[in-house]
Amino acid sequence: MEDAVAMLRKGGVVAFPTESSYGLAVDPFNEKAVKKLRELKQEPAGKPMILICASKQMCRKIAFLDERAKRIVDSLMPGALTLVAKKKACIPDFLSKETVAFRISSNEIARELSRKFGKAITATSANLHGKEPAFSPKEVEKYFGAKVDLVIDGGKLKKSEPSTIFDLEKMRVLRKGPVRRNAIIKAMQKGSQNQR
Repeated sequence: MEDAVAMLRKGGVVAFPTESSYGLAVDPFNEKAVKKLRELKQEPAGKPMILICASKQMCRKIAFLDERAKRIVDSLMPGALTLVAKKKACIPDFLSKETVAFRISSNEIARELSRKFGKAITATSANLHGKEPAFSPKEVEKYFGAKVDLVIDGGKLKKSEPSTIFDLEKMRVLRKGPVRRNAIIKAMQKGSQNQR
């Protein structure tokens, strides 16, 4: 973990397990690192990147969250739910223009990497653009070889759906996943009794 954090600080690319597949982490505030990641994945320049946060406090640092959004975060995170919200000024335009997509992963390694790094990390899937995600270190290696600077080996992951993506501004599901829309709406209406 210490090696992975040092690699992120140097602008490197780290592959790590998430709750669905392997992801690729770079420092989202480092323009060169984000550019390197997009080139590695052969991804279009303007495509927004999902971030993984270690805690609710970290989410609040990068996104504007109203009471409804806070209830969703309190009820459904950590988990396979990515929220899209209006971004705060700390999120650079090269990463995303107006909004930011984020989640608290239910994978302990993913959360720990963000926590030890001290800020959010990118969580784009470990694959070439448009291809199947990698579910093991071997598959990561098959896609990228030595172009990924470090791989955190979380073993072979059970194939599962990528996270649900829910847009808080438009109040709609952008990508269907394990967390259903009715669960999100229910969490939103629940009230703030379980806020911590």
